Amino acid sequence: MREADYAASVAAYNHAILEAARQAADAYALIMSLEHRSQAQQQALQETERTRSLAEQRQQIGLASPLDTLEADSAVLAQRMNDIEIQAARLRARVALLKALGGDALQRTLPHDH
Repeated sequence: MREADYAASVAAYNHAILEAARQAADAYALIMSLEHRSQAQQQALQETERTRSLAEQRQQIGLASPLDTLEADSAVLAQRMNDIEIQAARLRARVALLKALGGDALQRTLPHDH
């Protein structure tokens, strides 16, 4: 009976280790993917900001209406929201990676302020 319990414990431990490694690999892959998306998003934001600047210049010299500038402002805000969403996803992925690597164990060992 002791051997069966031992074998079951070893199997459970191995499963836990493999699951943690899979979660860590998944989280790391997501972080890298989001890093690439973030770089592309930054370029898109810069282009949109340049377009907005041009719209403002065109409006100042009478070649565009205020509506054109407002549409450019709206596009910039949409790009900024996309950037914020990507940054939030990156933070969530980092938390998932830390948890997969046992980071929640650190939380349990630190003294809590009450």
